[in-house]
Amino acid sequence: MAHIWNSWLLVAFIAPFFWALVNIFDVYFVSEIYEDEYEGTVIMGLFQVIPWLMVPFVRFEIPALGIIGWSILGGLSALAAMFFYFKALFHARDIATIQVFWNLVALAVPILAFILIGERLTKMQYLGILVAFSGVVFITLDKSIRGKNIKRLAAIMSAAILFFSLSMIIQEHVYSQTNFFGGLIFFSVGYFVGGVLLFGFRRTNMTRRLVHLNKKYFFWFIGAELVTQIGVVASQRAIFLSPSVSFVALIESLQPAFILILSALLFALLGLSFVKFGKRDVLRKLYAEQIAAKKSKIFAIVIMAIGIFLINK
Repeated sequence: MAHIWNSWLLVAFIAPFFWALVNIFDVYFVSEIYEDEYEGTVIMGLFQVIPWLMVPFVRFEIPALGIIGWSILGGLSALAAMFFYFKALFHARDIATIQVFWNLVALAVPILAFILIGERLTKMQYLGILVAFSGVVFITLDKSIRGKNIKRLAAIMSAAILFFSLSMIIQEHVYSQTNFFGGLIFFSVGYFVGGVLLFGFRRTNMTRRLVHLNKKYFFWFIGAELVTQIGVVASQRAIFLSPSVSFVALIESLQPAFILILSALLFALLGLSFVKFGKRDVLRKLYAEQIAAKKSKIFAIVIMAIGIFLINK
């Protein structure tokens, strides 16, 4: 177990698997529970108190005040990315396609690192960016995907990609100045503060809804957020250990592949005659949408993975 915890490569593979599992939850929540992207984002932000429960049990050191500020900003930026993620999911409800767009984080990170902190790009990295971007272009040519107002989806996901890439660059800087749990705890503080601010912005319309939702779905939310936290901790740990944040972005680009696999398994499971419950047909329809145009999605994932590999050579 200690070997896995101290290997950035093994830890980095944990994050996309568990986040793909969360994405499967999110498809159902957006379809059947949440009214809009504000509810999903606020609930995600408020449940970021969970990492604070680890403080008595880990080697936690308080970073310098400036590093605390940067880490909180990293959490705020990550929550802003989640807001646009939920907005995209309400728009398209095709999580596999959304995560193909999300893979552009692996392109955005080195570009933003060049702009913000002067990291130089090689010719191979420029080639990788072009190859990976062609994967996104390819998926937009599929008729079944193009019918989902792909331009609008691309615009929404551009905001998500920007904020999440900024968060990764900020956290790489934070972890170079403090220990892992010091950076993680204040990152979750930023996440939580963002959730509180967003709740305050929509308080009038949201208070009763949140009380109702937590009474009815509290244990579902707890389960989803625990799975999310496993992914967050794994991703942050990988960033802390890895020689470059771009390497972590490369591994996390496999998330759409995990989504397709999990959706196909759930679709098959829900088709079994002995699996019977009230939402069965609704769920089958939802997960059938995730594996629609699967050839185009798989091809785009492979092309983007090649591009991201070239970026990190």
